[in-house]
Amino acid sequence: MTYKKSLISIGISTVLAGCSGGGSGDGSTPTPVSFSKACIDSNANAVCDDGETVEDVSAPSATEFSVTTTLTSSDYPLAYNSSTGYTLTAPKGASALSVDTTLMQNELIYNQVIENKLTADVDSYLATKLGTLTDENKQDIAQSIKQAVSTHQANHTRSAIIAAVINKIVVGGSVSMVTVTDAEVTVANAPTLNKLALTLAREDAVDDEIAQQDTDGWVDAKDASIRSIDAKNGKIIGGSHYHNGLVVMDATGSGVATLSPVSVVTDAGHGVDSASGVSENYLRDAVFSSDASFVYVNIPKKKASSTTADTETFGFYKAKVNPDNTIATTETGTGAVKVIKIAETDGGARLAEQVSMFAVAPDDSQVVLLDSENNLTVYTGDLATVVVSVEMPDVKSMVIDDGKLFITKGDEKVYILSLETLAETQTVTLNFVPDEVRVNHDLNTMVAFNHGHDNNGKMTIAVIKDDVVVNQGEVKFTSDSGAVSPDMTKIVLFGHEESTISIVNLTVPGFSIQATHEVTTRDASWVDNDNIAVISDRNSLAVINVEETDINVSLAIKIALGKAGLGPASINGGGFMNAIIKDVKLPTNYENVGITWGSENSALVVGTGASLGKGVVTRPDTASTDVTGELSASLSGTFRDETFADSVSFDTTVRKMPGDLGTSSFLEVGNVRNQYMAVSDDGSITALPTYFENASEKGFYGFTTFKLNSSDEPVVVSGTAEEPKVYNATESLAGVGISGNFVIGVAGDDVTPANARIFTVAIDDAGVMADTVTAEKPLVGGNPKSRGVGFSEDKTKIAVMVKNETTGAWTAEIFSVDVGTGALTVMTAIPMDSSAEYKIYGPPVVSNDGLAVYQRTEASVIKSDASSENAVEVPVNEVARVFSNNNFIFVNTYEGNIHTFDMDLTAGSEKQFSTGTGGSMYGGDVVGNYYYIPVRRAGDDFNGVYQLEIDSADGSLTEKAFTNVEEGVSRMAASSDSIFFTYDVKDSTGNRHNWLGVIKAQ
Repeated sequence: MTYKKSLISIGISTVLAGCSGGGSGDGSTPTPVSFSKACIDSNANAVCDDGETVEDVSAPSATEFSVTTTLTSSDYPLAYNSSTGYTLTAPKGASALSVDTTLMQNELIYNQVIENKLTADVDSYLATKLGTLTDENKQDIAQSIKQAVSTHQANHTRSAIIAAVINKIVVGGSVSMVTVTDAEVTVANAPTLNKLALTLAREDAVDDEIAQQDTDGWVDAKDASIRSIDAKNGKIIGGSHYHNGLVVMDATGSGVATLSPVSVVTDAGHGVDSASGVSENYLRDAVFSSDASFVYVNIPKKKASSTTADTETFGFYKAKVNPDNTIATTETGTGAVKVIKIAETDGGARLAEQVSMFAVAPDDSQVVLLDSENNLTVYTGDLATVVVSVEMPDVKSMVIDDGKLFITKGDEKVYILSLETLAETQTVTLNFVPDEVRVNHDLNTMVAFNHGHDNNGKMTIAVIKDDVVVNQGEVKFTSDSGAVSPDMTKIVLFGHEESTISIVNLTVPGFSIQATHEVTTRDASWVDNDNIAVISDRNSLAVINVEETDINVSLAIKIALGKAGLGPASINGGGFMNAIIKDVKLPTNYENVGITWGSENSALVVGTGASLGKGVVTRPDTASTDVTGELSASLSGTFRDETFADSVSFDTTVRKMPGDLGTSSFLEVGNVRNQYMAVSDDGSITALPTYFENASEKGFYGFTTFKLNSSDEPVVVSGTAEEPKVYNATESLAGVGISGNFVIGVAGDDVTPANARIFTVAIDDAGVMADTVTAEKPLVGGNPKSRGVGFSEDKTKIAVMVKNETTGAWTAEIFSVDVGTGALTVMTAIPMDSSAEYKIYGPPVVSNDGLAVYQRTEASVIKSDASSENAVEVPVNEVARVFSNNNFIFVNTYEGNIHTFDMDLTAGSEKQFSTGTGGSMYGGDVVGNYYYIPVRRAGDDFNGVYQLEIDSADGSLTEKAFTNVEEGVSRMAASSDSIFFTYDVKDSTGNRHNWLGVIKAQ
């Protein structure tokens, strides 16, 4: 990879050759020579490199040891390299170089203790440490630097070598000739920085426009859910993931953010109507053209193989951005058949392709698309012509620059391809697996980084020049991605697991976080080198200003940052300290701050002395007890004999190993989607709502039932994955249950919503469903919400969530079933909290008497009964699912916690249990005194089914047994005898395979 030379360069941690010369090494005064050089030192490495602005100057005199130059810069320091080996530096803004300016520049970069990076503070500090320097003192300093550079420059940068020399002189307290070791240079090479101040400069929401859409007849349009962002030419664009719209605002000025729906076949928000159901197209990403006059938009189908998704509005688009910041669209039809789509005129274009990811050239000349079948295709910028197309699996990320395509594939390489042929022309090999790469050819720079998920919450970032990693380091952050500033000097990190954005300086050795700002965003983009665009909440775009301060990121501040960064995320990988369920590698440093660990319980920490902090004790076996104690971290750092220290402690429990639930049997059930299942009381039969496409190519859920054979393996007995059993060709299951010898189905009818119903079907001992319905009752409120069907603990009461699409009111229609005859009885209709956003949060819980229903929002659980005045709400963060048993309510969360309440949701009744790890816990079931939960996406070792024992007195939980399922468990249902679960995996070609598993309960 060959880059054009530039005045701007970064990466001062690599060895860069310069004009070091020789020198007598005896302290003699240098002889002036005409080819000694001064330069604007744009990479602050104390070397006058090729490509930097340089002038020939005379060497300093013996009495003054200073150099005059015509060069000066308000942005970069100066450097002087004598042909006889002397080196001088000066801060930005200087017009001369001397030993005094060298001392000043060194302290501005490396001083770890002064509060402010101001020349007056440095002068005061140096005067206190060194007094007034004589000419002889200055010559000793210059000579010491010269000798150290000559000795150590093969292994260290000159700036670090200068720092080591000055450290030794200041610590010694007297100025004389000194020598330094490699170890001393390494210790000195820990620069500090001026902190960056991040302030909210501008924020605009689209709430008013969304509210107007509600007024205009749109339904559920209140959540724009902006998920992607891009900024160019003073404009910012956000892509609304669910709303299928684009939000555009000017980065400065008083204009408001403008929302334009761009892919809708309905009169309802989120692409929902009574005829077609939930839209199967959703906007994934949007990227501006170079001047922000167009935007490239990816609107794929939710499922690549779907034939029911609207064919007019999915695909990859180039759309015109109008002067008023709206997007050029066309609109046809009215009501439920209204079509809004991006205009294919005035430069607009559409490709009806299922696109996974894309990249746009900086000059808009080319666009590269990766489709769902792993075809990588280069188009011209107008999307009119295919340049080349090849099959290329395993692409993880890609970016275009200078006629090349840079991609990552999940290994330790960045691959560089020709855009003309897509042939590999070069690879850059790293010592870590990069998730993404950014390139700026004009600045001769590439930045590769991972997301930190697989490295104890630490991201690895590398700066690369001419195939050489010139700077690499780790920062404590778990990201979704990162955006690099146009000048390639900073990267802003963001991720939904963090509540902040962090800016990392890419121009110092080892890297450092210069600033953080509290905002949870899924994406960010640099407006320019000093402003960042972020998504400040679901409906808002904001601009964060980045401004340098005079405050020094000193050792004291680093220790405070290191202390604040210690917690479950950095110690236990996001798990909880009261439930450590794996060996843990304790962090031993935060940048140049050391961290040591200890505990009053010697069993808690592995190692003593130099090896202290290597890890937490291995989990005790099932016959042992949990290991508990206070785990303490001591943080300290020393600079020139000044030591700063602090400490923090954590109440810690290393949980003993659970028992084993037993082995599993598996059956592949096809490339289909399954929803919440049901299991019979004796555990021999399970029923799944199975997704299929009927003869009219409509997507529905029908029944598939399975029976355990004599070897306790599941076999299909009713329906198949391709053709589930249905009782009405136009209805789709919203939920299923099994009560006695009857399967219960709750179904909506997309053709005739008035036909929505709950019904029962007899099943024989072999699990075969009858061909006719036993009993049925209509749903008065209309179609049930998908997954919005819940059952009481005894499986005799059913709650069906129905929403009035006109008024927005939620109702739980309650039914009872006679387990002997399958007869259904209408019990009541419970009005639910009208202000709560229930829609996507799945099955409710209904009490055994059928008089109360419990449902979750994103951050709470709400109990409702026949009188809406008696509604009770309790806050629970990151709710995933609600269950009931033995007069207790159990709440699963995505954080890995389970909260227990009494049936009245009394605050004082709450108990909490941690699985020890996060992950999705969508399913679950309670049987007798045991609560079974599935965990997925929590790490392969902790994917599977947990058995928790319920304390009948207070509902508290204790881990009893666990069975690992490597791929993770999605939905689950249990009886006293069997645990059924589903999961899916993708093969090497991207096709999804669904499996049904069963564990015989212990």
